[in-house]
Amino acid sequence: MGQQGQGNWQLVQPQLRRSIQGPGSSSRKGPSRLLRCTVKGDSSLVGVSIRAASFRGRFNAAVVGVRRNRKRVEGKIGDIDLLPGDELVLDTGPGFSQRSPDVTDNFEDMEYIDSSGEKEYLSAFVVPQGSKLAGKSVHRAGLRGMPGLFLVYVDQADGTQLHAVAPDYVLQEGDTLWFAGGLQGVAFLLKMPGLRHIDEEHTKKTNVDILERRLVQVVVAPHSHIIGKSVRELRFRTKYDAAIVAVQRRGERLKQKIGDIVLQGGDVLLLDTGEHFLSNYRDDKAFALVSEVEKSSPPKTSKMWLGLGLLIAMIATQVIQSFTTTGKEPFINLWTAALLTAALQILTRCMSGKQARQSMDWYVGHGRCSLRPTL
Repeated sequence: MGQQGQGNWQLVQPQLRRSIQGPGSSSRKGPSRLLRCTVKGDSSLVGVSIRAASFRGRFNAAVVGVRRNRKRVEGKIGDIDLLPGDELVLDTGPGFSQRSPDVTDNFEDMEYIDSSGEKEYLSAFVVPQGSKLAGKSVHRAGLRGMPGLFLVYVDQADGTQLHAVAPDYVLQEGDTLWFAGGLQGVAFLLKMPGLRHIDEEHTKKTNVDILERRLVQVVVAPHSHIIGKSVRELRFRTKYDAAIVAVQRRGERLKQKIGDIVLQGGDVLLLDTGEHFLSNYRDDKAFALVSEVEKSSPPKTSKMWLGLGLLIAMIATQVIQSFTTTGKEPFINLWTAALLTAALQILTRCMSGKQARQSMDWYVGHGRCSLRPTL
C-alpha cells in the first residue's frame, strides 16, 4: 500500500481511536490493536453486510473503518455490504488470531497499523536442494503455529504462488517461503536447519567470522544520504560490511529482492553483521538508531560435535571421580571443570569469549566460591 494510502489512514486514526472507546468495541475485554486488511475475492463475506457478518462473535474484532477504491465508505458501518478488495480497519481483541483459518480464508494483506506492537518484517527463506524439510508437510516441518511467526504465502518451485498455506501442504525443493514476524522470529528462522535465507550468498561474502556474527537493527535517518538509492546501487554490503536480511517499512510489505529496494527515511533494516558495526556506525549520520538483537548469533554447526564432545568429557570426569574418590577430595570439582571446558571451547573456536561470559551463571559460581567451613 502506497504512502498516500498510508497517509489517508493516519488522518482517520483519531476518529478510529474514538470509536474504539465506544460500547461496540472489542477492546472492552482487554487491550486492542488496529489491524488493516483486505477482503479476498473469494471471501464468504462478499455481499454480506458487516452487521450480518457478526465480526465480534466470529473474529473477535470490530470493524471501525472501510475504504473502497481509495475512498472512505460513508454511512453506518453495520449497513455496509462488503465487496472484494474492500480495505477494512479492525479493532482486534485479545482473542483475535491472524493465523486462524477463518481469518486467512477471508482476508489478505493483514498488517497492524497502530504503534503498540512489535515491528514485523516480511522475509523470504528457500527450501534448498537436499533439505530435510523437502517432502514434509508444513505442520510436520514445524512451520505452523511458531510464536511470533506467520507463513504468509509460498512461491512454489514451478512459479505459482500459494496463499493461505494449508498445514498439509508438502514442501518441495526450491519453494520460497515468505514469513511475517518480529526480530526474534527472523533470528529463529536464520538458525533453523533446512531453510536458507534468499540472500544468504551476500551474508557469506561479508568479512565477518561466524563467531562474531549477530543481527543488528538500524533505522534510516530522515535526511540520510542513502535515501532514494537502491541497496544494490549503494553497494551496502561492501560499504558497511553487513548484509540486509529484511526491511520493514510502515504501511508497505516489501515483497521484492533486497537489492532492488529503494531506501526511504524511517526504513528499519535488519542486518547480519559483526560486533564492529555497532562501534563503527552507532553515531553515523546515515542511521537514526542502531541496536543489537540479543542472542541472534547463528549456530556453528561445523563445531557442534567438538563442542558436544567437550561437554560429555566434562560430565564423564565428574561421574568417574564420584566412584573412584569416595570419601576423598575430588581431583577436579565441577566449577573448575566447567571453566576448563569453556576455555577449551574458546580455544577451538566453538564459541567466542563474549558468548562464554554470557552463558556463565556468575551468581551461582560466586556463591560456590564464597562458601566457608562453619566448624
